[in-house]
Amino acid sequence: RHIAIDSLKLLQLRFEDIVLMKETEFYKARHLSYISRVSKTGEMHPELMKKMQQKFAGDNKPADKKIYISRGKAGFRKVVNEDVLTDMLKHNGFEILYGEDLSLSDQVTIFSSCHTLLGIHGAGLTNCIFMPPGSNVIELRKKENSPSNVAYWHLADSLDHKYYYYNGVPDSEKPLVGKGCNLTISLSDFEKQVLKKLD
Repeated sequence: RHIAIDSLKLLQLRFEDIVLMKETEFYKARHLSYISRVSKTGEMHPELMKKMQQKFAGDNKPADKKIYISRGKAGFRKVVNEDVLTDMLKHNGFEILYGEDLSLSDQVTIFSSCHTLLGIHGAGLTNCIFMPPGSNVIELRKKENSPSNVAYWHLADSLDHKYYYYNGVPDSEKPLVGKGCNLTISLSDFEKQVLKKLD
């Protein structure tokens, strides 16, 4: 909710009042206006995404940071062997960040100078909206036939980023979305298949 309200301010959208709805209450509106969908669920509207990117991050600046956005503080959907993965990533020039520690303005500032964003499937990857076109987005995911498996590819593609993915080993049959499974990443294979190709 804080991010949503902060984003309205950054986009200079001012409302007379904002009511945060509660799950346990019913609401009745005398007049209701809403914006219809501009694309299918999981897909993006490239023109609008590029306009939002420009509005948030402004003109492109030199971008050279490599960032791993961790879900280590989350209760689910984590990288099981993240401690050794992050050691390897640090050795390869990655910064390790936690989304919970960052305000929206922090995210805009940090990721607008990011060239490579890596993370497990989740909201942390949406930070690619602040990155300049031509950046790298690498998603850690589970091999499964699910519409959610292409959502970040659609997002990256709509912003002219290069998208890559690596399938980790799941710890259960649960899907990766929501309160799903965790992943183990094969370090030697990940280094060979992904990191070596980024150099």
